Amino acid sequence: MAIARSSALLLALALTATFSPSSGKAQSQFVCTEFIGYSQMGNTDWGGWGPYAAQVMVGGGPDTVQLRWENGAAAFRWADPGFSGWNISPTSPCTRSSSAPDRVILDITHNEYLTAARTNGDPVGFMETRIRGFIAQARAHRQSARSIVLQPVVGGPNHATTCQIAGLPSSGSGPHDPNDPGVVRASYNHPYIHAAIERIVAGDVTMGYDSMVRTCADYNDWEGHLARAASQPIGAMIGSFYLNGGGQAGGSNAGATAPPPAQPDASNTPPSSPSLSQALPAPPADASPSDLWLVVLGQVQTFSPDMEPLSVATSGQWYRILRIEDGWMLGVWEFDPPDSLVWIELGPNVAVTPS
Repeated sequence: MAIARSSALLLALALTATFSPSSGKAQSQFVCTEFIGYSQMGNTDWGGWGPYAAQVMVGGGPDTVQLRWENGAAAFRWADPGFSGWNISPTSPCTRSSSAPDRVILDITHNEYLTAARTNGDPVGFMETRIRGFIAQARAHRQSARSIVLQPVVGGPNHATTCQIAGLPSSGSGPHDPNDPGVVRASYNHPYIHAAIERIVAGDVTMGYDSMVRTCADYNDWEGHLARAASQPIGAMIGSFYLNGGGQAGGSNAGATAPPPAQPDASNTPPSSPSLSQALPAPPADASPSDLWLVVLGQVQTFSPDMEPLSVATSGQWYRILRIEDGWMLGVWEFDPPDSLVWIELGPNVAVTPS
């Protein structure tokens, strides 16, 4: 089912616009968005997710997204004013304003494990300094940018740092140092980078998509490049986040840690019924390719059929859709029994897709 979902997601994200009126408008606010980063984003030979994110953001319109990247381009390299990456031609340049993008999304990584020994005991502060240098050079080289978005390297599932490297090859940067942690470097570094970004965001500098793999099997090597089967769905989730207004000042940010609302907005409450669970058919045991699913892109509150707050759904979870009504989805988490119905409000932190 995972393969079917991956291939369907890009085609189906257009459905999201039907249920999220701000989606097309959010992307059209920018003439040219430039992702700036490294191989995990741009190198398709190593599972780069960037082209898939751009495809979702652009849709069938003119090219408004371009990729600027170099292998090994950690944040400290972009903080160097003379770094060669600032002068290369972007991949798939924007139709307009390619040399003067009005939004830049800085994809943040480091090329070594952020251990205490390598960071003077302060990995978050270590990365904060380097990210601030990256931002300074982004402002100097992209004076046209009115929005700077910070996105961390694609981390482990639910911020896990336990993705083991046993059996994983190197992308070509050399063998894994046995003195380093025996886990995938991207998953190890992600929480520190995310915490550093949280210290920095303010004004026109915002938190981007809190990108994470679905399972550790999505990693293809010990550095943290993605498996080819994972790059498309992860890229599509990233693209959908920005398409729907994520990462904008005052908008939705998957990395935000604010608690969910205690109850839904009274002006947009879905209909409820005491016998709702008996009135709706149970999901079929064997999912049909025509079934609609909701995939969670960022934290969203779930509610019971009687609108009691339940758990917070997190990025990467899938829900089989039974009903869409008045901007809400009624469905069942894929691993729950068929009578465990929940309401989820449709918006930029979710996408609707066939199975």
